[in-house]
Amino acid sequence: MLPTPTHPLRYAAGLLVFAAVAFVALIVGAFGFITLFTDTEVIQEPDAGTALGPLMVLAATVLLAVLLFASARSRGGIVLRMPVLRSLVIAVSVYLAFVFSGGLLYGLGAGSLISVLIFAAAHAVDPFALALLPITLAVALSYFGVLVARSHN
Repeated sequence: MLPTPTHPLRYAAGLLVFAAVAFVALIVGAFGFITLFTDTEVIQEPDAGTALGPLMVLAATVLLAVLLFASARSRGGIVLRMPVLRSLVIAVSVYLAFVFSGGLLYGLGAGSLISVLIFAAAHAVDPFALALLPITLAVALSYFGVLVARSHN
């Protein structure tokens, strides 16, 4: 007896869990290698605390999940072509969420608006934030690639 096919949106939601876990795993690995080779910390500000970096990654992961699922949902879970431009937009959005969530959280702790801008500007060009662009692009393209392959079967 053949298995019952799952609804495309249910499949897209299940695949989203794997994409989010892969995203976090790739970030942890990339941040580890960058730290090892550059001998720098992800967050150099000593008054930032230990939770800021993980919260920034959490914000980026949540946005990635929301954007991927919203994109799949708008098509009913059936993706016929690779949305490369949409994947690029998602990558830039996740990068900006990472940078600005860190700035906002740091600014809340510091209590000044200028510290938000200084933190965001300083971390916008560091290798940790820039590493998010290719990682997010790879995860988004992989997610959509699996949905395209499934839609053609």
